[in-house]
Amino acid sequence: MRKTDDGKGDKRMMNKWMPIYGNFIQDEKDIVFEGSSTVNNLGEEQVQIGLLLFGNRMLSGKIEVDVEFESEILEQSEEAEIVFDYVDEYNFKCAGITGNVMKYEAKHFELGKWQWLKCNGDISKLQKKQFHIQIEIISSYLRMIIDGVEVFWVQARVPFRKTQVGIWASGKRRIRFSNYKIEYRQAEVFVISQFGGMYDQLYDNVIIPICEKKGIKPIRADEISASSMILEDIIRSLQNANIIIADITPNNPNVFYELGYAHAIRKPVILLCEKAERSNLPFDISGFRTIFYDNTMAGKLQVEEMIEKYISEILRKQGL
Repeated sequence: MRKTDDGKGDKRMMNKWMPIYGNFIQDEKDIVFEGSSTVNNLGEEQVQIGLLLFGNRMLSGKIEVDVEFESEILEQSEEAEIVFDYVDEYNFKCAGITGNVMKYEAKHFELGKWQWLKCNGDISKLQKKQFHIQIEIISSYLRMIIDGVEVFWVQARVPFRKTQVGIWASGKRRIRFSNYKIEYRQAEVFVISQFGGMYDQLYDNVIIPICEKKGIKPIRADEISASSMILEDIIRSLQNANIIIADITPNNPNVFYELGYAHAIRKPVILLCEKAERSNLPFDISGFRTIFYDNTMAGKLQVEEMIEKYISEILRKQGL
């Protein structure tokens, strides 16, 4: 594992933090949310909400924290959640435990409104007040694990961005957060293509060097080594990838099957096609941006430039 915050594998405690709003205090190594409530001019009770950010940024990986509530019976307003995909205080996502009807949730706050990504746990009470919350983020996929048990997974409509992470809390009572850790996962490019000949040369001599330059990991199906079925491995790689590159030059059914799946799960895709081999694209993909290249030395320089440009733009949108 590398010891830098560059998305290539680093696990560390979070020491530097700053509240954005709400009452948070430092208690030795723990962070404590000081819940409270007030009554507004209409006589309505309003509970304390809190948002705290750490200095670290993450695109893909794991975040975990130990949470302790004051009681085994949570009030409806109580929430303790991990913040990710943070743009600003009006636009962020979080996942964790609540006192609502559904005790486990992932949601998106945008312009003053909550939109639920996923919820589970239709139970009256949790029977305990201490929990270990872990979320795993890979591209557009989110898994939430409570005390070692996966309670749900969900796919967002678009890949998550590399942003600061933090804590969201709500309620009238104290909530203690401890052992907040983050483990980074390197961003990946999955390459769909036929194997052999010029396709291997394009992968080895163009795509791999560009990916290494950008600090992302290139993967092709023939490099996957696992005991599971090859199709399962490919589907998992498509799901995990931040970017898909597909060479659609030959009429390869496997390539088009995998490309169709990538489009179905809304992955950003870069299409490649050699000019001399295919002059017209199939109708269903004719509207997608495609890099047409020549299988020559001059063509190599051109395709290098275009692939790097497209990858850079996608990574920029993802915050990398």
